[in-house]
Amino acid sequence: MNLLDAPADQGNSNERDEITAKWKDKPQDELLKAKVESDLYIRTLERQKDELRNDYIAQREELLAKAKFEDLVDRLQNPERQVTPPIVNDTEKPPMDLKEIEAVVLNKIKENKLAEKQSDNFTQVQNKLQERFGIPIMASSRNSRIH
Repeated sequence: MNLLDAPADQGNSNERDEITAKWKDKPQDELLKAKVESDLYIRTLERQKDELRNDYIAQREELLAKAKFEDLVDRLQNPERQVTPPIVNDTEKPPMDLKEIEAVVLNKIKENKLAEKQSDNFTQVQNKLQERFGIPIMASSRNSRIH
């Protein structure tokens, strides 16, 4: 490839002809010097472009992080105004698997037994305190919630 042949995407043919005419009769040393200078300039431009791209990416990431942070702060400050994601009308919901139903039921039974056990423990502690100290213990808000 001839150094004077430029790719099709670089300038129009008039510009190419003007540049060719300018350098056509120059000595070899001057052409070499101009080529080195142009290559160095291209590297400088590429480095600047890379720096700009990196700056742009860093700014974009910073803006995204700032937006996420502001969204989090807004949600923490205004929990009643939480943005709910748009509801997608899913016309076909897959039927629940028998194992999933069984797991949900077992989980609810465990929760119920745990609540009963907590209530019984609270009553036992209250009775022991009353026996030990001889004064009736007033029902707390916890006791009224459990019963």
